[in-house]
Amino acid sequence: MTRRSRKTHSLLSIFTLLIGLSVFEYVEQGRVVWPSKLYYAARDIYGQMQAPAAEAGMAGWVSKVADGDTFTLNAVGQAPRAVRLYGIDAPERDQAYGELATTALVAWIDGREVRVAVEDVDIYGRLVGTVFVNDSNINLAMVEQGHAWWYEQYARDAVELELAEQQARAARRGLWASGTAVEPWEWRRR
Repeated sequence: MTRRSRKTHSLLSIFTLLIGLSVFEYVEQGRVVWPSKLYYAARDIYGQMQAPAAEAGMAGWVSKVADGDTFTLNAVGQAPRAVRLYGIDAPERDQAYGELATTALVAWIDGREVRVAVEDVDIYGRLVGTVFVNDSNINLAMVEQGHAWWYEQYARDAVELELAEQQARAARRGLWASGTAVEPWEWRRR
């Protein structure tokens, strides 16, 4: 009989521990969910590692607008990066007012030089930030004109966006004109 190496023995111990954890979780909850939790945690950590600290601010030109809150940024000497506008959520393209929100963002930034104040990198690897054309805050403009919601869940302290949404609602601008607007996060659940 051959002797197992320490590495093999360690791997077998870990494997046995994982099987025991799975059995325990299945008996207690009727399902095994720890692998997916581990996967999402690892994906988040990997995404954070891919965003160097130097990306606190980026500038470049917009080559494509995907929808009312996402576009592609081309910065000199770097690969194109997807950017998600921080603190807002625009209607999906297939949702009522989705195409109009996309058209509004296209009018403001498509093909233009922009500056992005990066707040985060999301789980999809997109930069999340506030977008500026010259000194104009595009995130704020989208909400002020009624093209997007203040995304409270991810920007609780964004008082300026909260106020802009309240004013757009009161003035019945953009998507607030109909009075039947459905939040994109609710739309996506359908």
